[in-house]
Amino acid sequence: MQKPLLVLALNSGFMSVAAENVILVSIDGLRWQDVFNGAQLDIIENKEAVARPQQVKKDFWHKNLQQRREKLMPFFGIL
Repeated sequence: MQKPLLVLALNSGFMSVAAENVILVSIDGLRWQDVFNGAQLDIIENKEAVARPQQVKKDFWHKNLQQRREKLMPFFGIL
């Protein structure tokens, strides 16, 4: 299993520009497990946690880890 690698590069020219606005994005309740592993089958099948488990499984579950990540978090496709 390949581990994701995140590389951050800072350009000194970029850092010298003063920003007029700052945008802060906050996600409440985001679990790191969901970001890296996609939807978890044990949570999907928990009838106390999910009202329509068959629909949620159809929409967000896949046996392939990469596909599962992309279904749940399509904008985090770089991981």
